[in-house]
Amino acid sequence: MLQKIVKFSFIFLCINLLNAYELKGYGATFAGDKVVELSNLYKLKTKNKISYFPIGSSGGIKQVLLNKADFAIVDIAFKDDSLEFIPFIKSPISISYNLPNISNLVLTPNLISKIFIGKIKFWNDKEIALLNPNLNLPNEKIIFFHRYDGSGTTFTISSFLKNNSDFWNLENSEFINFKLGIGKRGNKDLALFIKQTPYSIGYTSYYYTQNLNSAYLQYKGTISHPKDDNYPLQNYSYFIYKKNSSKKENIEKFIKFTKQNYNPKDDKLSYFD
Repeated sequence: MLQKIVKFSFIFLCINLLNAYELKGYGATFAGDKVVELSNLYKLKTKNKISYFPIGSSGGIKQVLLNKADFAIVDIAFKDDSLEFIPFIKSPISISYNLPNISNLVLTPNLISKIFIGKIKFWNDKEIALLNPNLNLPNEKIIFFHRYDGSGTTFTISSFLKNNSDFWNLENSEFINFKLGIGKRGNKDLALFIKQTPYSIGYTSYYYTQNLNSAYLQYKGTISHPKDDNYPLQNYSYFIYKKNSSKKENIEKFIKFTKQNYNPKDDKLSYFD
């Protein structure tokens, strides 16, 4: 009897393994750690393997169009009739900074633009001080960290500044030649370097801002923080995959699984339709 049970269990296991599948995805870094975590959970519960590589939205799009990936997660707005676009999660973009003993800095789109293009070089610049009269701003040079990879976060913030600042003189794109500052790959690394570098500033997904200060944004008569519902600087991400993909059913099973097994509010994120 025991031999029959062992034999049946072995056959059942083999059938499950034969029916298991693997999907490969690339794309956005702003919640890359969470997608990897969900992929591991999916394998644990279903025996199906999901490999996700957070290389940036631009790279993810290229991998899908070249048929080198089954899906991508992207936060760059574009159209392609050959692709399905499924809403995933949105994340506030934080203007993160490292100023000792200062946690309530307020900035405007014009001030952010001037810092990012080098017109404002020191923290105690009169324009920053005028907006923050109660802060003891240091006479220290601003160190600017930005993305050098193809980034949906870069695309979103540059589009926001182009539409809301009189001083933004760069393009709005996933790739920007900032001509100053220090380039880093991915939201996670950029946030890490801001955390390690006093007097620095940069832009990153709010998901990665643990133990980092996020500037308040004065915009259209209101002042808001990335944690607030009315904060205007938001990144929207989508699952994309080929409409004619032979793996479409399995991709959609994984997408459904992510939404059933993850509450994005736990990580300062949210779903959207």
